[in-house]
Amino acid sequence: MSRRRSQNRMFVVGGGFVPPVGVSIAEKDEAEVMVEAAGGLKGILKKRKESGSVKAAVVVEPVKKKVKTEKVKEGPKERETLRIVLGTYDSCVAGYDYSPVTNKLAPLFAVKPHTGYISGIALSDKWILSGASDETISIFASKKLKEVGSCGSEGTPTTLSLIKSNLLVSSSTGVLQILRTSDWMTIWKEQAHKKRINDLSLHSSGSLGITVGDDGFMKLWDFTNCKLVLQIKLKKSPNLVNFTPSGDLYVLCFDTYLEVFNLKGNKVTECKLPTEAHCATFISDTSLLLGLEDGTLQLYNVTESECKLVWKKEAHTARIRALSFATDENKKALVSVCSAGSMVIWEVDRTTVTEVKRMNQGCRFTAVSALWK
Repeated sequence: MSRRRSQNRMFVVGGGFVPPVGVSIAEKDEAEVMVEAAGGLKGILKKRKESGSVKAAVVVEPVKKKVKTEKVKEGPKERETLRIVLGTYDSCVAGYDYSPVTNKLAPLFAVKPHTGYISGIALSDKWILSGASDETISIFASKKLKEVGSCGSEGTPTTLSLIKSNLLVSSSTGVLQILRTSDWMTIWKEQAHKKRINDLSLHSSGSLGITVGDDGFMKLWDFTNCKLVLQIKLKKSPNLVNFTPSGDLYVLCFDTYLEVFNLKGNKVTECKLPTEAHCATFISDTSLLLGLEDGTLQLYNVTESECKLVWKKEAHTARIRALSFATDENKKALVSVCSAGSMVIWEVDRTTVTEVKRMNQGCRFTAVSALWK
């Protein structure tokens, strides 16, 4: 909204110059008036004081208008709490808030909204979503921490991804569908693979996505018009797929090895794994973190020219089932869960992770998602 700016002007009684006491304007000659006008108000008063003809002059000061000042809008508040939501094999969904300042983990809720194991969790500032093998998706309001409804899925949801006002779901039947979060209606559905969709990864732009399935295909999708862009038949079926944060490369993870591809679909490098990887996430543009069958975390440097092991860390006593990496400005955290019931929160600094909190529940964790709030 524009505001009309007030202009400060000097006003004189009568709307013009004030003549000195005892002297009328008529008594001035024309030349003096011209000189005074050219010199301005200060020039007039100075000239008349020097000649001794000025005894007093009345100047009315301008009325200062009160200018309304707008309140400066504060920027977004810094997110200081890590929201963690866990899924278990026995159908439970539990939420926690972790404070890095106090290093305390506060329980928020624990519910059993499904009759099958939890296969995926998705978080946003507005929603908490859980998918399960009972072929349903439970919907919770993030602020009230209350279940507000549920919707069906074409088979067991294998991945849940929130994109702005939509939910992208892949399933065990090979179906890919998009639901509108305003009314949870399906607005697009496609038989993307002939068999189970093992994993889905979104490009950093949010408009592209890659799916890999048990049918041995890797497929690139454009979600702006919901069309298939590229498909490649592979020798084996990948278990995992991950775009780099920059979106220039993507990594396919098989049982015992990794393959790195560019956006043209050309393989640029590969490397072997000591054992099967069950989950993966990038913590920087070239740092891929894997959760393995033996409970170790392994970090790989992934570029167009190499895929190399950097370090490995004993993290859990059993297979690592899920990883979730959360970042917000200067804050970075990683959460890992294993099938033996332990959850670990890690502080992330560039390419290193440091354990800051561990919780043992004795249940079989199957999914996790974390978000700064």
